[in-house]
Amino acid sequence: MTNPSVPERQITDPRRGAPWLWPAIVLGCFLWIGMGKGWLIPTEDSATGAADIGLSEMSPEEVKLLAPVSMQDELTAKMLVGLEALLDDPSTRGALASELGPTKAQWQAGSIDQRCGLAIFEAFSGQPAPALAAVQSAQEVAATVGEQWRGAALARVEATRQAVEGQPMNPEQWQAIESLGYFHGLAQGMQPGGNAETLRSSAVQSIMTLIAFGVIVLLSGMAGLVLLIVVGVNSAARGVPAAAGTERARWCAAEVFAIYLVTAGGLNLVALWTFRSKGAEETDIGTVEVNESMGWLGLVFQMGLMMIPFVALAWPLKKGIPWSEMRTALGLNAGRSIIREVASGLAIYCMMLPLVLCGFIVFMVLATAYEALAGAGAPPPSHPIIEEIRAGGLSMVLVLVLAAIAAPIVEEIFFRGALFDSFRARWSPMGRWGGLIAAAMVSSFIFAAIHPQGVLFAPVLMGTALALCIGRVWRGSLIGPMVAHGINNGLVVALNFAIWS
Repeated sequence: MTNPSVPERQITDPRRGAPWLWPAIVLGCFLWIGMGKGWLIPTEDSATGAADIGLSEMSPEEVKLLAPVSMQDELTAKMLVGLEALLDDPSTRGALASELGPTKAQWQAGSIDQRCGLAIFEAFSGQPAPALAAVQSAQEVAATVGEQWRGAALARVEATRQAVEGQPMNPEQWQAIESLGYFHGLAQGMQPGGNAETLRSSAVQSIMTLIAFGVIVLLSGMAGLVLLIVVGVNSAARGVPAAAGTERARWCAAEVFAIYLVTAGGLNLVALWTFRSKGAEETDIGTVEVNESMGWLGLVFQMGLMMIPFVALAWPLKKGIPWSEMRTALGLNAGRSIIREVASGLAIYCMMLPLVLCGFIVFMVLATAYEALAGAGAPPPSHPIIEEIRAGGLSMVLVLVLAAIAAPIVEEIFFRGALFDSFRARWSPMGRWGGLIAAAMVSSFIFAAIHPQGVLFAPVLMGTALALCIGRVWRGSLIGPMVAHGINNGLVVALNFAIWS
C-alpha cells in the first residue's frame, strides 16, 4: 500500500537521484576536514577579544624557533626515560645513546622549547655537559628572535638553566617552563625531594604496556589474516551476497548519509565554537597556545549532538519508505543471533589488524616521500580527543563512552549501513564484485577523510573502514561492525590513558 501523502513517483522511481546528493556530501566533507585542519575553528578568543596574531608578523625562521614542543616530543621523551631506566648496563646504555643521536640532533636543531626540553632531558639522564650545551644553544637562538618575544624567550631559557643546574626556582621560573609539558615534569623531578623515581617507574610501565599491547595485536592480527583468507575463499566459492533491502531503500540510504554528514558536521562546528578556544591568544614568547581540551561539559554536549543527526532517518518516511523496509536496508537486525553477532565483532576486529598494517606501511611510504619533498618531517597523526584523555577524571570516562560506544553506533549506521550499501546498489552495473570493491573503497576514503588525523594517515583509517565493510557484507548485520569498531576505539583510548596517566 502506498502512502497517499507522498507522490507516486517518489515511491516507484527509486533511481531518481536527488540533485543535492553529491554537493551535500562534498559540503559535509569540507566541514569535517575544515575542522580537522583548523580552517573553521575560531581564531579569536571570545573571552578576551584578543586579535589573531598572524604568522605574517614572524619570519619563517621565527615561526620555527617559537614553535612549542609537540605531543610526539613529549611521548618520545617519556619512552626514552623508560628505556634508560630499563637498561642499567653502561655498555647497553652507550649503544642506546648512539641510537638516540638522530632524535637528539632533531631537538638540538629545533625550536627554543625543543632545545630547552633536550637540556632538561639530558640533565635528568645524568648528562650535565650535553644539558648545558643545549641550554647555550637555546640561549643563542633566543637572542635572535624579534624584540617583542626575545625577553620572555630568554627568561624561559634562563629558567631551564636553573632547572638543569639544580638551583632553587621561584614560581615565575616554573611558570616560564610550564608549556614544556612532560619536560616540565622532569624538571620538577630533578629538584631536591622530587619524584624522579616515580617518573622513571611510570615511563617503564608505559613501555611494558606498549609491549603487551603489541604482542596482543600481533597474535590477533595473525588470527585475523587467517580469518580474512577463509572469508575470502568462502565468498569466492559462494558468491558475494547482494545488498539487503529493497532497491528504493538502498538508493535512499545515500541521501540519508548526506543529510547526516552535513548535520553532524554543522553541529560539531557549533560545539567547537562554543566550548573551545582555538588560537587567538598571544603568549609570552609569541607562540599560539591552543587550548585543545573541550572539558567534560563539552564532551557531554558533543555526545548529545551525536544523537541529533538521527533525524536523517526520517527522510525515507518523507519519501514514502516505511521504517521496517529502511531498517532492513541499513542492516539493523539481530543477524543469526545477537550473541553470535557480538562474538563476530571480535573476529572482524582481528581481520581489521592486517588491513591496518597495510595502511600503516602506505603511511610510512607517504611520510618518507613527504619528508624528501618538503625537507621536513611529516606532521604526526593526532586527534583532539587525546587532550581529553590526558585530562583524566570524568573527561576520561566520557571519552571512553564517546569513542567506544556512541561513535561506533552512529558511524556504523551511517557509513556501513547507509553509504556503503547504497553505493553497492548504485554501482551494481559494475558487477557484484566490482560494485562491492568500488563502494568499499569510496566509502572508506570518505570515512578516513573526515577524521582529523591528517591526509597522510588516511590509509590507516581506510584499512579500518575496509575491514568494517567486509564485516558488514559477511554478517549482513551492523552488530559485528559496531562491536569491532568499539573494540578498536576502546583499546586506543585505553592505551593512550595508560601512556599518559
